[in-house]
Amino acid sequence: MRIDVNTEQKNFWKLFDEKLIENGEPFSVLHEMAGKVTYWAVINKNHSFVDNALSIDFLVREKKIRINIYVRDNLSLFRVLENSKEEIESMISVPVKWVKGTKNLNTRRIIYEVPVNVGYFNNYN
Repeated sequence: MRIDVNTEQKNFWKLFDEKLIENGEPFSVLHEMAGKVTYWAVINKNHSFVDNALSIDFLVREKKIRINIYVRDNLSLFRVLENSKEEIESMISVPVKWVKGTKNLNTRRIIYEVPVNVGYFNNYN
């Protein structure tokens, strides 16, 4: 089955927005930039590109959702998080990756990945 990436992204974010509304919209999610749907979303921000944020990536081709704590150009903040690595990991009780940036070497992310069966809209719940 051939998957149209843009359609899948629109379907995923539409359902994600509906789930937020069902749960009382505890936070806002921005998943558009310049009027186009993106594969990523930034949590509780009024603009798309931010230096430090909680973000969600819906990676259609990789068949996963990636949840990130994204720290850009603030290595001292990341060191504080990294020094609390054991406490953070035990608190969230899921496996996470601590990743250094490749394009911007001062970017760091803490990542949790969830596999998703792409192409099956009901699966996105």
